[in-house]
Amino acid sequence: MSNKKLENSMLWILCIVLLSSIFTIVFLLDLSIFPVITFDFSASAALITSVITLFTLLEIRKQRIKTYEPSIVIKRETHKYSFENSFYNRVEISLLNIGYGSAKNMHIKWKYEEVVNDITDSAHDFNKTVMVVGEAVVHIENDRKQHIDYILPISVDSEPYKIRIPLILTYHILNKYMELYEKKDLNRISDYKIPFSIVYYDINDDKHVLMYTLKISMSYIDKGSNIIGIDTSVSRE
Repeated sequence: MSNKKLENSMLWILCIVLLSSIFTIVFLLDLSIFPVITFDFSASAALITSVITLFTLLEIRKQRIKTYEPSIVIKRETHKYSFENSFYNRVEISLLNIGYGSAKNMHIKWKYEEVVNDITDSAHDFNKTVMVVGEAVVHIENDRKQHIDYILPISVDSEPYKIRIPLILTYHILNKYMELYEKKDLNRISDYKIPFSIVYYDINDDKHVLMYTLKISMSYIDKGSNIIGIDTSVSRE
């Protein structure tokens, strides 16, 4: 039996005991529908105490579950990449779990179709299995999805976990920056915002769905060193 199911079973047993006590106390109050009412103040106090105890236990349980939930944050970073072969630039962002509980069975999914179509000024068919990117062939569905088995709290593992930005996306963005740089059309260099989702489960098997937007900005281009600087930041929707 999981910890959550065990806690729920114990809580229900406790609730039944408390409710039984409450009904017993109400019966002992011997409240009458007649004008003359006999009232036992000690029994009334016990009733109020039982109700307060029940709500207190419910709140403690709620706070305990909340305390051990994962808390996912994504770092703001600057990346340096070579623009000699933009396809092989693996752009990754760092994810940390600053909560006290582990996250498991995490799925990341990107929605970059609109951005890629806007960059290339053409309508790509993203329902196909693969896409030709430069001199390579990329499996579209595998490119826009990523799975992480688990993410431990930073108190256990301080190393950040890496989320890979899709190759199709980074290839077209880096190429667009370089194209505008070569044409000296720097006024058209802009930021790109790409939505993505993170779905994971906590140790109680409760599902969490987080929606984010990744912002990619060009920081600098060093033609002498063939290096392009890219800033990445993430906001929660």
